[in-house]
Amino acid sequence: MVKDTPQSTTGRIYRKIKDLLIQSRSRAFQVVNTQMVTCYWNIGRLIVEEEQSGTKRAVYGKGLLVELAKKLSGEFGKGFDASRLRNMRLFYKGYPNCDALSHNLSWTHYRILLRVENHDARAFYEAETINARWSTRELERQIASLLFDRLPRSFVLIDLKVGELKHQDIGQMQMYVNYYQRDLTESDENPPIGIILCSDKSDAVVRYTLPEDNNQIFASRYKLYLPTEEELATEIQKERRFIEMEKRLSDEEENSK
Repeated sequence: MVKDTPQSTTGRIYRKIKDLLIQSRSRAFQVVNTQMVTCYWNIGRLIVEEEQSGTKRAVYGKGLLVELAKKLSGEFGKGFDASRLRNMRLFYKGYPNCDALSHNLSWTHYRILLRVENHDARAFYEAETINARWSTRELERQIASLLFDRLPRSFVLIDLKVGELKHQDIGQMQMYVNYYQRDLTESDENPPIGIILCSDKSDAVVRYTLPEDNNQIFASRYKLYLPTEEELATEIQKERRFIEMEKRLSDEEENSK
């Protein structure tokens, strides 16, 4: 039986405190971010409603924004210049439903998304940012790479596996991809791509699968903007560690009651 030593006890408590601080900071940032985004949305709403007052069609009020910027900047600082207020106005017009805003996106995320004029493309980048937890820099990179335009009309088949990746798993995905290529893919569509995600307690494995005799397509086209198998595996491991930490903290809180 291994006895606790002062060093091991200190290390154990330190890890618990560290996990609590990381979780608390993350939650605090999320609360502050949500409040700021909601505040900016409401400022945009007030500006648009004032512009529309008495008219059926909004008229761009340069004078209103300039005067507001002077007053707000004098009291709250440079963060409320006319350019920032213009972004808030566009924010409200681009996202008129406050309930549809995501607490996972920062104000900077939304400012970047507003540059995407195509509604479907903007919705795509917004969803990918939330699901993949893109930073603002990564979001800008993906938009600049024209990801939405370069990967349209392509079936993406995803198989989630718990445990070790087996040869028959790859064969089964290959069969599905070949079927989609042969019977469901139109002539103007890109070839389908299969992604197998496997994770066990010690490792994570990712494999891409394309229709037979199409490996060159992956090298020349998809590889330019899809993450590598190693990058995806790393993300799976990060996500697993995060989930395990959340579960451990939840169990500890439950046991302490």
